Amino acid sequence: MSMLSDLWIGVIAGTLALIVLSCLLRLVIHPLLPALSQLSANGRRLIAAVLLILPAFTAIALTVVMATSNHHLPFDLIAHHCHADAVVCAAHGRVSDYLPLTAIGAGLLTVFVSWFLFGALEKLYAIRSSMRGLKPAVSGWLKTALILDVEAPLAFCAGLFSPKVYLSRGLTERLTPDEMDMVRLHEASHKESMDLMVRFIVSLLSFGQFSSVRSSLMDMLICAQEEVCDQKVARRFGRVETAETLIKVQRLRHSVAKLSPHCVAAIDHGDISARTLALLSPENAASGASRLCIVAGGLLLALAMLVASEPLHHYFETLILSLKG
Repeated sequence: MSMLSDLWIGVIAGTLALIVLSCLLRLVIHPLLPALSQLSANGRRLIAAVLLILPAFTAIALTVVMATSNHHLPFDLIAHHCHADAVVCAAHGRVSDYLPLTAIGAGLLTVFVSWFLFGALEKLYAIRSSMRGLKPAVSGWLKTALILDVEAPLAFCAGLFSPKVYLSRGLTERLTPDEMDMVRLHEASHKESMDLMVRFIVSLLSFGQFSSVRSSLMDMLICAQEEVCDQKVARRFGRVETAETLIKVQRLRHSVAKLSPHCVAAIDHGDISARTLALLSPENAASGASRLCIVAGGLLLALAMLVASEPLHHYFETLILSLKG
């Protein structure tokens, strides 16, 4: 029973950590966005993904730490794990004392696991339906891309585990060979970077976030991914030429409904004006400092969870026992 009681205590503590971090991000994200926009595309791509999954990841990690701890960490803030009503200093109370704890912890765990699984199945079904819908329209290959027999000008990367590049006949007839190579390289870059897999995982682990925070960070992530692909094209074809092609494709696509950025990575996703400006402006600050800050922040967060796990475990268990009377 001690292992199960540790698990339920960890679930409750993890839930509170999720709520606190989500509220904190809700307060700071909008004042923080202007500073984040000054980072390089690689830095913004990394930081947006980390911030999106931070509350859920912290909650899961704290739950695991508290559920598996042997209560003998070398830096415990509480030297003895005891309760005031215990005859002797013991690890836990009686099994019957933990019925309220079991009800709360098991209920929360069931809700979160169900939420996660149903969300994953829903997204996988949407992606599978989209891929099946594309098959009848495929009419052939153009180098490394599949050609869709569609008049609308389309260019996108679709798929999760083995994404493919799709170009429409309507687009190939309107662009020059060099412009087609730029578009194809841009979409292939999404495939190489596994951008759609990143979006899928991040969307699953962003549960608990406020919708405004999730929307802002997902927009930042998608735009940063697009800019990284733009820069790869620009290194081969030139910045001005890449910007001109982006504007041309965006004008061609103006009259066509946009594809969902969560299922596909299309060349016209993100803010085209911002992407063009990024191409024609000097490089932003290097992302090395961003990575260093994230690593340092991750280590501090891990240390904080380890240090706080035993006091949290003690206080939650004491509270449950006091409610038991």
